[in-house]
Amino acid sequence: MAQTKKKISRSQPGIDKEGRQNLDYIKENSEFFEKKDGYQNFGDTDIIRMAVALTIKKNLTLKEHPTAVGKNAGGSAWQKSQLETTPSLTQMVEIMVPQEQREDVWIYIEQAAITGLEYLKECVKKGKTFSEIME
Repeated sequence: MAQTKKKISRSQPGIDKEGRQNLDYIKENSEFFEKKDGYQNFGDTDIIRMAVALTIKKNLTLKEHPTAVGKNAGGSAWQKSQLETTPSLTQMVEIMVPQEQREDVWIYIEQAAITGLEYLKECVKKGKTFSEIME
């Protein structure tokens, strides 16, 4: 009988190479997320948090948990405190995602981030407005 390796949440959660490419595409091609002089810009962590929320709201099928995240894997990683701002990302997941639909909260957040980034990228490619994305 094959033994399944239990996934353990990372001290620095993040996204893999594909997630990073999707995040960069969103920032470069979305009128809503592009950098504009004189306006407060969305940072990477803001978009990550939005991707997690969209995954929950749209009940998207989670992508596999990334085996590696961060710069060494071509992606990005953050301190939990950078992602865990008010309102609380972990509390949102704990309240809105039943325990049986997730493993560890931070494992879910990583999966939801890469899933939501893929969804956002496809919306941007289709030219959807922010309002249409959030419907």
